[in-house]
Amino acid sequence: HAAFRAGLVVCPLSPLYKQNELSYALKKANVKALLLPGCESKQSSINDFHGVFQKSELDEIKKNLKHLILIDGNNSIPNFQGFEVHFFDKLLENDGNLSEEAKNSVTSDDPAALFFTSGTTGKPKGALISHYHMSNNMKFALAKGLSLNGPVSVPLPLFHAFAGIGASVYPIKHYRPIVLNNFWFNIKSTVESIVKYNCVEFWGVPTMVFNLCEYIEATNTKIDSLQKILMGGSPVYESLIKKVKRLIPSIKELSIAYGSTEFGSFVTQTGINDSEEIALKTVGQVADHVSLKIVDPITKKIVKIGEQGEIWVKGYCRMLGYYEDEEKTREVIDQSGWYNMGDLGVLDENGYLKIIGRTKEMIIRGGINLFPKEIEDVINTHPNVAEAYVCGVPSEKLGEEVCAW
Repeated sequence: HAAFRAGLVVCPLSPLYKQNELSYALKKANVKALLLPGCESKQSSINDFHGVFQKSELDEIKKNLKHLILIDGNNSIPNFQGFEVHFFDKLLENDGNLSEEAKNSVTSDDPAALFFTSGTTGKPKGALISHYHMSNNMKFALAKGLSLNGPVSVPLPLFHAFAGIGASVYPIKHYRPIVLNNFWFNIKSTVESIVKYNCVEFWGVPTMVFNLCEYIEATNTKIDSLQKILMGGSPVYESLIKKVKRLIPSIKELSIAYGSTEFGSFVTQTGINDSEEIALKTVGQVADHVSLKIVDPITKKIVKIGEQGEIWVKGYCRMLGYYEDEEKTREVIDQSGWYNMGDLGVLDENGYLKIIGRTKEMIIRGGINLFPKEIEDVINTHPNVAEAYVCGVPSEKLGEEVCAW
């Protein structure tokens, strides 16, 4: 929050980055200051930036990076030549006052954060998110859900937009504490913190919710404070919803959300009055102040209700663009400001969105278009299948063949 107030652009990085990944991110984002664990830090088990940084391409990085801020450790100065080294606890002793010039220099349209995408189609791209985007995202995104007071458990990584935006802005907008668990996701410490702080809400990907249920069942732990679970990031299966209802009977709302890094945390979300069937078959209705359309992948014309096509969205929470990459930005944002989510979907007569699959994952088998998610959904109905994954593989006869495991 101090960085936002000072007009600095925050760029969260994965603690799992290795040498080449960290070097790429620091150079791509033109990072000026890097916060990293200090000597003998407790974080070293999952965040070895201290060691990785020393092996990185320092000559290239030094062109922009000038300051290293050590978060913790034993306060000994590491052998980092050519950088100004600061200790975080010493910076906290500053009075925190900003000059009037700094206070007045930040506008709502200025970039506040840069989140790197997954890079599944090449090198990761840096999505620039504005102050306007971040300040409004949590205000409108969760408006359809259950209104609660009390702590929210967020064991998600902060380098993802789901938590990076949500955990940064939600507490301020709604005056609620966020509980961040450990340095990395650990189900035992997550459950312990939920019980300790009487968390009323839990945010996570379905895998985390699955782990939560497994731990509760294995340890016979009672979690009576939880009233809402918000899930996103991957498909939710019927077996998981039934498990949640059986093991956490205090849950009043199980909400499914859909979004992307480039378009903020949420585009659509199921509401408290939606049935279990809607939560299983759709990702809810579009968020307030967001426009959504389904278009033909070839003609780009809007298709009829019930017909599948590409999902395009428009609204306040669209990214400013990919940092220093106009070409990639133009590939996903058209001249009217619509953003291509890269997914195929169907919109029903009540405005509920069903995700069919990724545009680039479509399998063309003998001239027939097949979508992995539809096949996965059928396989996952088998009682002996925990989770299925489907993709296309080359076929001399058919062009592509379906592969499932």
